[in-house]
Amino acid sequence: MLAAGGEPQPGRPSAAAAAPPDEPAPQAKTAGALWRERPNLGTSLALAVIRHGFKQHRMDDRLRTLTRLPAALLHPRLVSLAAHLHGRGAGRLDFAVLLEDLAWWDDDRLHVAARWRERYFLTLDRLTCRQD
Repeated sequence: MLAAGGEPQPGRPSAAAAAPPDEPAPQAKTAGALWRERPNLGTSLALAVIRHGFKQHRMDDRLRTLTRLPAALLHPRLVSLAAHLHGRGAGRLDFAVLLEDLAWWDDDRLHVAARWRERYFLTLDRLTCRQD
């Protein structure tokens, strides 16, 4: 804590002295971790399969196709997919996460596509095991 003149108060460590210099503040870790925990497109598609009766083999094929497309072809298909999900009551896409993924699509498509596929299959597996 700083006194009125900008000097540290005696007996209280400053914020800089409390945290190790090479580690981010706890709030930064928490915010980044929470952002990555938000559902991406893969999670939303898995939830559509498990909770809303979409056919898994068709969703597998759709995800495989989407993750191989360039941005110019991906965007129109995502619009129709979002409309299809919404029409069946499964339209719970996190558009903030989707927008960030699309912003990185041209620069890091393989990484974004891998995250979508990973979250899709992990969510399917996790929710299927719970139902058994």
